[in-house]
Amino acid sequence: MDERNVVVTWVLRELYNNNLKEASKATGFTIQQLTGWKDGIWTPQKSNVSRLMHHAFEPAFTVIAEFKPIKYEGTVKGVRSQLSTILKGFHKASGVYAFYDSSGNLLYLGKAAGRLLEETYIQIKAAVTKTAFPRGAPQPKTRLAMVRYVSAYRVNKSEFEDYAKHVEALILRIRKPPLNTNGGKLEKAEPDIDEV
Repeated sequence: MDERNVVVTWVLRELYNNNLKEASKATGFTIQQLTGWKDGIWTPQKSNVSRLMHHAFEPAFTVIAEFKPIKYEGTVKGVRSQLSTILKGFHKASGVYAFYDSSGNLLYLGKAAGRLLEETYIQIKAAVTKTAFPRGAPQPKTRLAMVRYVSAYRVNKSEFEDYAKHVEALILRIRKPPLNTNGGKLEKAEPDIDEV
């Protein structure tokens, strides 16, 4: 078996748990191609191995839902089921989510490491703290009282990097949502060795 076949076999086993359907969907290769390479029937071209590796390790950022309305009727009752519908198929995804007011202004941004539904639900019903409202204006008790739209984005997990954390930190630094107390901590880049 060629070394390229060995690499393909390792990627399929270790990163896709030999789920060829999932690997096919993620990479664009057909199940027949992946099976042929894995079983050593064909030798993949170098460019195909590179493409497979790229898709396996890239920090993919994909839209789950954008500006989906959420109804608030004075209680948290029914909110979890609304979020469940919005995040259908991605309840355990890793990613970032955003809450918006009725004008589409970003109110809050958070990240989830594999529990998107649970994290979104916990944060939407959290108490509003450290937010200055105009004198005489009603003070909402929870974020839910202010939120009218929800967006969510899947950010692939990595064993070595928390890509969702990086995306969240960058957006927090740029937008400064009023309900976030965390300003987003960015990691400083290290120079390339050959440029030092």
